[in-house]
Amino acid sequence: MNNEGETIIEEYLMLVREKLPVTIADDVINELRSYMQESARDQGDGQITVQSAKKIVAQFGAPGEVADEYKYSMLPETIPENLDSSEAKKEPCGIPQQGLMQSIQPELTPVPQQNPTVSHSSFFIRAVIQSWIWIVIVSLTTLPLLITLPIGPMGISSWMVLVPVSQALIVTFGLLFHSLNLRRKRTILWRRTYQEWSALQNFVTLPEHSIPEAGTSMLRLDVLTSLTGIILFLPTAILGNQPYFLLFSGVPVSFLFAARMYYGLEIIHDDRDPIRNSWKRFAVNLALLVVLEASVFWIFNPWVYGGFLVFSMAPILLTFIVCYGSLLLFNVVSGAQNLWWRTQDEPETISAKEKGVSREDKAELLARLPSTMKRLYAKMIGWIVVYNLPQVYVSFENGSYEIWSFDWYNWIALLIFGMTIAGALLVFYFPYRRFMIKRLDSRMVFGRRGRVEAAVDSFISAIFLAMTFTFILASGLDNIALYRIIDYQRHLGMQWGFILATMELVAFSLGAIALLVRILGNVHEFRQIWKKRAVGLIEQSGVLLVLTLATYSSAEYLKLQVIYGWYSNFYALYMIFLALVLFLAFQIGSSSLKGEMMRRNDQDPRIKSLKTHSVYIGASNYDSEP
Repeated sequence: MNNEGETIIEEYLMLVREKLPVTIADDVINELRSYMQESARDQGDGQITVQSAKKIVAQFGAPGEVADEYKYSMLPETIPENLDSSEAKKEPCGIPQQGLMQSIQPELTPVPQQNPTVSHSSFFIRAVIQSWIWIVIVSLTTLPLLITLPIGPMGISSWMVLVPVSQALIVTFGLLFHSLNLRRKRTILWRRTYQEWSALQNFVTLPEHSIPEAGTSMLRLDVLTSLTGIILFLPTAILGNQPYFLLFSGVPVSFLFAARMYYGLEIIHDDRDPIRNSWKRFAVNLALLVVLEASVFWIFNPWVYGGFLVFSMAPILLTFIVCYGSLLLFNVVSGAQNLWWRTQDEPETISAKEKGVSREDKAELLARLPSTMKRLYAKMIGWIVVYNLPQVYVSFENGSYEIWSFDWYNWIALLIFGMTIAGALLVFYFPYRRFMIKRLDSRMVFGRRGRVEAAVDSFISAIFLAMTFTFILASGLDNIALYRIIDYQRHLGMQWGFILATMELVAFSLGAIALLVRILGNVHEFRQIWKKRAVGLIEQSGVLLVLTLATYSSAEYLKLQVIYGWYSNFYALYMIFLALVLFLAFQIGSSSLKGEMMRRNDQDPRIKSLKTHSVYIGASNYDSEP
């Protein structure tokens, strides 16, 4: 990695040398090499990484412009007559203050100042103020979020105040040690304030060289830590006494950790500009910090959990939230300054044709989008009905309900509720995909499924598969069947006792098969030639999982209704399963439509021709787009 970074700098210096007079070339190149290598080491944790070298090269700008500035400064007689002398005699040392991406945004005008540098104490004070402002914003966001939830909060725990304060203090002391380290290394901090920016933009933009770039080792450690967060939160939420913890904390935290892992791996394996997707990473970090702060309520509120969790998992989760939340707070402070930089890879001047999507293809995609969304909604409604039908049948066949009974209207209301939620999701998804196609030149109707998503999906599926096999192997299918049939027949009679036991056995067996198929489909995502097969396997696993959820929830409803006589608790389980069914229904429908697009594209000579140039509007090359 170190040699590759030095090679990038040397190639850039070679281009500068070509534009310089021979008499000053050696002196200028030696000076530039020394400065660029030192700056790259400062941003690469003591090493010249590929990313830090690219940042330094982007900072200096076009080789010809750098050569001209040195040439005009050292050899004034070479200045053309039509060139403004004040512009030509600009000092080379002024280049760093142009900012990290100034070469990409030449329209920015630095604010004239006598001293272009920033003191280390000034940087420390500004960063600390921003840290406390952000933690106050997060805390004020967390409280209304909790108040709007169905069951709380009954009271604000002191931990909900101590945790954010502790995080802000940790970041404050971390910034203090970092500032002292910068002073010890005598790192020069260049001011970045521009006339075109607002006061807020200039305030949140920290000085150049103040925040070093995270190295590859740190990024890999962060990915492993995010995976640890999923392992801690998801099982605790699943095994907890309160289902709302899973819905409002466990699932969002796991999803955001997975997104953080995705962007971390993207930076590790992608040589493009690290500023790319900065706003997405910032949104993930801020949302994860808010959800972690809200999780403190679910962990320490005794009305939600019993004493066992407080004395077992709560200290571990609290320590993780405080430590990792401090890192997230620092990432929010350092990431806010990158929200308005245009990146090296996607300048605004690039056209759709240069990115590989012609206007005709884009128009065709936009025209196809509404009808595709309608077909997707119809497929989602179908699978929501499939999820509800077994439960309705069990409710009316075993019970004494008539068509005009109250329970009938309950099921109608639940079915309409599921359809409404599905429609609301597509209402938001439709403009999102339209924006991706129209503005960001997406090449397909649906988003791409990347390798990181497949890896995280496989990991979660493996956890549930291990839990299923552990239950089956520990109890034995034959013992489960015999015990369940005998037990249920006492309450339901011979016929329904046998049906209920069979439904449970089918649910466990079908779920294990579905998870195996899902893992196999995710494995197929890692080879381009297996992409079509992967789409089919994911669709099949989704179908099996919906049938599993429908069968298991029907069995649970029958047990709670007839055996225990308290079936009102069933609706919490129903809502959790409904959320999973909505996700699976969307995945089944989109995978089915993607498969149709692939088959149609394979038969279309025009699309085959476009595929030769890696440009096509189908879905056979979906790899990493959200």
